[in-house]
Amino acid sequence: VLAELTQVDDEEVLTDVCWALSYLGERADGVDAVIETGVCARLAGLLAASSSSVQKSALHAVGNIVAGSQVQAQAALDGGALPLLTVLLRSPDAEVQRLAAWAISNVTAGSSDQIQA
Repeated sequence: VLAELTQVDDEEVLTDVCWALSYLGERADGVDAVIETGVCARLAGLLAASSSSVQKSALHAVGNIVAGSQVQAQAALDGGALPLLTVLLRSPDAEVQRLAAWAISNVTAGSSDQIQA
């Protein structure tokens, strides 16, 4: 159901579904459940949303995924998160910058291939 809701074109729904995915991702088995829904690419895409509330909630969800194991982090990277995270480092919103930097710092704790990506 949550994966389907990520396709809705409504700022409030997207914000809430990203928060739900973020909360699920606070535990290792929850990260696996999030990844298994196939939403990593959609979460990465939501990092480019025009709404900062959607961006922030998506950043929390992606950040929790990349904070997991190397395999879990790779799922977010394969979904295209890293290029969008680097763009968000230049956001005019300081909170978005902070969250993007946090997510990138989690990537740098990964494998050498992930760090070089």
